[in-house]
Amino acid sequence: MNTLADLDELVLRCRGGAAKTYITEAVACYRAGAPRAAIVATWVAVLFDFLEKLKELEMTGDAKAKATLEVFEGARGSSNWKASLGFERDVLKFAEIDFELLSPIEAQDLQRLSEDRNRCAHPSMTTSDDPYQPSAELARNHIRNAVTHLLAHPPLQGKAALERLIKDVESEYFPSETADARDYFKTGPMARARTALIRNFIVVLSKALFDQPWKSLPRKRRFAALNAVLTMHIAEGEKALAEILPRLVGAVPDEKWYRVVFYLANIQPSWALLGDAARVKAREYIQKATEEDLFRFMPYALNVPALRQLTENRLPDASTETLARTAKVNSSRELINEVLARLESASSFRGAEKILDGLVIPLASSLKNEDIERACEAFCTNKQVKYAIRVPELLRNLLNASPNPAGNESSWRNVFDTLEGEPELISTAGNLSEQLRNQFGFE
Repeated sequence: MNTLADLDELVLRCRGGAAKTYITEAVACYRAGAPRAAIVATWVAVLFDFLEKLKELEMTGDAKAKATLEVFEGARGSSNWKASLGFERDVLKFAEIDFELLSPIEAQDLQRLSEDRNRCAHPSMTTSDDPYQPSAELARNHIRNAVTHLLAHPPLQGKAALERLIKDVESEYFPSETADARDYFKTGPMARARTALIRNFIVVLSKALFDQPWKSLPRKRRFAALNAVLTMHIAEGEKALAEILPRLVGAVPDEKWYRVVFYLANIQPSWALLGDAARVKAREYIQKATEEDLFRFMPYALNVPALRQLTENRLPDASTETLARTAKVNSSRELINEVLARLESASSFRGAEKILDGLVIPLASSLKNEDIERACEAFCTNKQVKYAIRVPELLRNLLNASPNPAGNESSWRNVFDTLEGEPELISTAGNLSEQLRNQFGFE
């Protein structure tokens, strides 16, 4: 029963058209105990599938496909049986060499099908009374090879398929989210891609991500495409990544190593497949990176579990600009603690404003009650925070962005009392004082 189910599944994998009709007939012959007829029908299915693929390629503007079809149509239209037979003999050569639809090994498998088809269809006998009798197992093997090597795949494979996929990813309309990229690939060459195409696509994308300084959106598209392939073809994708990643990373110069961190943060299995030498270098890089590199990679390194602790240890070394960039994409507890510590110890008016505006407020949705309490206390106790002109308005923004203002009523009461206790602040903090009075009923 498993054998029969496998054959039914093979039929379903065919892309349709006359080829599917003939492979269905081949399966029926196999089940009826007619292996000779099954082999003949399988070879006919291969021929029709190749012609259908040529027609699809012709519609995309492939000049070589158009010329090959003209050869076939010319022979058929003139009833030139010799030319037709010559075309049939060359079908596998066309598929392997001219259109890269088959690998050399796959072409050999189908060449055996062609030879066995000739034995089955022509009156060649081992003796005058004993016709060629193939086994059922041989017929089934030919059916399987025909489907898995050719009939189940779209017309683009090899170099042509790779070029099409790269062109798709380079389009400004290619999605930047993995789920959308998966949906995009479901109807293209990647849907039933061979291992070679999967590997080559991963190599091209990974090399481009390491070699070129992409802007944010083009980089996201490439990461989305890479993740989509790795989730669609898990075994083949991770095997290819394990083979190529250590070599590609080893070729990245030190001044460009932040791109490796981008890659590790966006490609989930990459750390496990990186190799021991590159993992050691990644840890050393995080510990010794310059401020310029911290600015580039810190937002992403915090998302790599194996590098998170080392990156958190570098938070005190980071500039306000680096932390501000990090706060836009990450809200770890260690980052929040570092930001609040800097607010508490602010040593200038402009510095306090900068910390509140660029660091605390962007993290507002992730702040706990105790974090808001620390920010309010910094206003009440640190003169550089209290007397900065923009701080009252920034605190008002923080209040509006806080997820649970009521949970910090006592902290905001301290802010209100501080404002009311120093009349000179009212001229710059009137809006904040008025909002606290209205929102909490302070008097």
